[in-house]
Amino acid sequence: MEALGHKLGGWYNLAREAGQVEGRWVALPWFYTAMPITYREDLYQQQGLAPPKTWEEWRDTGKKIKDTSGHKSGFALSQTEDANITLYAILWSYGASTVDTERRVTINAPQTRQALDYVKDLYESCMTNEVLSWDDSSNNQAFLGGSYAWVHNAVGIYYIAREKVPDIFRVTNHTLTPTGPAGQHGTAIPFNYGIWKFAEEKTLAKQFLQYLMEPKRLEENFYATLTVNIPPVKASEHFQWERDPKTAMLKEYAATAHMIGWPAPSDRKAEQARAEWIVPNMFTYYATGKKSLEEAVLWGEGELQRIYKAKA
Repeated sequence: MEALGHKLGGWYNLAREAGQVEGRWVALPWFYTAMPITYREDLYQQQGLAPPKTWEEWRDTGKKIKDTSGHKSGFALSQTEDANITLYAILWSYGASTVDTERRVTINAPQTRQALDYVKDLYESCMTNEVLSWDDSSNNQAFLGGSYAWVHNAVGIYYIAREKVPDIFRVTNHTLTPTGPAGQHGTAIPFNYGIWKFAEEKTLAKQFLQYLMEPKRLEENFYATLTVNIPPVKASEHFQWERDPKTAMLKEYAATAHMIGWPAPSDRKAEQARAEWIVPNMFTYYATGKKSLEEAVLWGEGELQRIYKAKA
């Protein structure tokens, strides 16, 4: 893996977060999918609005567009993977996290409360309760249906629009995941390959993975998927990102992207917290009024303590 990474210009930290356990490689990160803001540039141009850079600006402009044209904005507030990906990114951008580097639960913090207040305000001003039942395909369908000004989603929407909804494709654009008071942080979706210890053809499997990771093949796959498949190697910085200016900014995505569980390792406990929807539930309880701000934070803290204090 280290030799392969050297051949490919070096691994991003994201690749090590996804493919290593305690410094030991257990899987090969083939590519990752970025989660930018996907937005309707025509609606922003009609309002004379530049593409926002911060989460607060996306809320404010989304509210203006909704009040003017009725187009909604937002993301899933439900038990679905897109909600995890978006809400962890928002937590980090406000300076909050589920745990620290030593796996100590840190969710009970002023920064978490700020993030919760932001999402509640966004929900009330830009969304409707349909987001409470969204699955991972719902925001795609909502955006492709023409009723949304922006969503936080992978560029798969753009890919599908090119084939299925050309009118939406022509007016769709992207920006990097927005910044917050603590900077820019994105969540990446990794796709890894591993070889089982009990595999009968380990040598052949390794040869196949080397074949997949040939620079020319990685680059061809990147172009064919409209940047949905981004190799987590620094050689990808030399791809022809400018082929499509509407996705070219994703060249910078990996530099500030993390795995769920960051800044601690993305280990079994982080995965359990993800799989139990603790962060999406905490945000949704508060946004919908089912729990007060303090109740939501204390609930999230208790659930995370249950996981992180349990014996491995």
